[in-house]
Amino acid sequence: GGLPGAGKARAFSITTPDGAARQVVFLLPAGTASPAVLDALITSINRVLAERGTACRMGGVWYLTAVLDRLSSRSAAMLFPLVLTLMGIGVWWILRQAALCAAVLACGVLPAVWLTGLMAMSGATMNMVLLALPPLTMILGISHAIHFLLKDVGRREPLAGFGATVTPCALSALTTMLGFLSLTFSAYGPVRQLGRWGALGVFLSLALTVALVPGVYPSRPPRPPVNIDWRQAVHILRRGRALLWLIIATAAITAAGAARLDRGSFILDFLDESVAARASHIAIERAGIGLTPIEVELGEAPLQRGRLYAIISELAKRDIVTHFLFFAEKDSFPFQVMATGRGAEFDLPLLPGSQARPVSRMTILTRTVSSERTMAFADEVEALMQARLGERSTPYVTGTVPLFTKGQDKLFSTMTNSFALAFCGIALVIGAVLRSARLGVLAMIPNLTPVAMVLGVMGWSAIPLSVATVTVASIVFGVVVDDTIHFLHAWQRMDDVRGHDARLAATLRHAGPAMLATSIVAGVSFLGFAASPFVPLRNFGLLISLALALAIFCDLVLLPLLLLREGATRAPTP
Repeated sequence: GGLPGAGKARAFSITTPDGAARQVVFLLPAGTASPAVLDALITSINRVLAERGTACRMGGVWYLTAVLDRLSSRSAAMLFPLVLTLMGIGVWWILRQAALCAAVLACGVLPAVWLTGLMAMSGATMNMVLLALPPLTMILGISHAIHFLLKDVGRREPLAGFGATVTPCALSALTTMLGFLSLTFSAYGPVRQLGRWGALGVFLSLALTVALVPGVYPSRPPRPPVNIDWRQAVHILRRGRALLWLIIATAAITAAGAARLDRGSFILDFLDESVAARASHIAIERAGIGLTPIEVELGEAPLQRGRLYAIISELAKRDIVTHFLFFAEKDSFPFQVMATGRGAEFDLPLLPGSQARPVSRMTILTRTVSSERTMAFADEVEALMQARLGERSTPYVTGTVPLFTKGQDKLFSTMTNSFALAFCGIALVIGAVLRSARLGVLAMIPNLTPVAMVLGVMGWSAIPLSVATVTVASIVFGVVVDDTIHFLHAWQRMDDVRGHDARLAATLRHAGPAMLATSIVAGVSFLGFAASPFVPLRNFGLLISLALALAIFCDLVLLPLLLLREGATRAPTP
């Protein structure tokens, strides 16, 4: 009563397949209700029930969506300080200087804050897709700053060599932006938003880093916390060429799991098992009431009772169907509910089609299953209606659930195109800027390998391609290519070093410490996502951390092995 315009409600008794009568309050929120209104509605329901001492369980599609939005907001408030803390510890471990640490953290925090503010000013909501963007922007900014500070460029005076680092940082930012911009071709609105805002976040990170770092730029780079003999490392790689085939075999076995990837998402898997909303939803469905509605718009024309009976009888045999709800013309609530009897023969009551109020709409309550299976059932219902009730241009099946599942299916198909665009764009940019088609092709090998392996790990671990994880491939590809760019740019700068092994050792000494440092800081920071109760975000963080670990291994082991195998072929100096 305290939320006018939020929707309508009606209480009635519903029979479960085991013959038990359950008291149900059927809530229909207004189609224009915002996430804030839905959240207030849930809070109001809980308060009223608590005041009256009434025990109940809540479930349903819109209820789970509202809970997910709430968890997204809470996760954002929790993850930002957690990721910042982990990042601060990593930066201090690497730099050990207060002024440098403060500047590096500012290069990450300020762009993330600005981006969040711009998103709020534009009215963008922090949904499950955009949730990871502020921490990701923060990590990218800090990575740029570490590259500026840790690279050994033979500095004889302050800022000597600063310009030498600007080029690879700008190029890596450009390729990351291309990875995000490829998402703007998606058919899914939130993913398009992620592409636009992500590209802006990358630009802000680079711009602020270039503006802040000169003020604290040391005459000598800080000493790396781990001292590596790069000449000895090259010697080991030179003698261990069998390692190349071992890496290829491991990558092939891991990537084979990509064939097992499930494209459907199960909405309950978005919630941790400790979340009460998940347990409540499952308990209701175990009692025999399906909470995923498939809406069927029958129109105003009178229906023959026999035809509708035949359709219902056939659909009732499906194991996911629990009830049919019948609506009269312009009636917001069902005037008759019929249980299916778990697919067994059931006694059809007096069907409303022969009464004064003709059936205009029917809702099929189904158990919550994967989006792929839900879409398949919705398509089956549509085909059955078109065949039995007559073909028409407007679909019989409608409602939020079919719309979401069909949109998600289109999302998967367009994501393939987005990744292809990112791949082609990044390869062309690298080849053009480094003035070497050979290096452009070579750069793709250590970057496609982590992407393929991450997708394979998802397949072997049964992590589905959902709305939250379907962007992983494009984002991972845009992020992991950064270290490859820094490596190959340094490789070109060492063109005057005599001897293939000596040149490779000089390249690793120049770019290796910064590459290791950024990968460690970013990887540990993304592990902070594991604390989120929002499962897709947790998976996103773990997958990005895994991708960064695989990427640094490929850049410091696989890429040098490829260069060694290539021999002493010299790349043109830019």
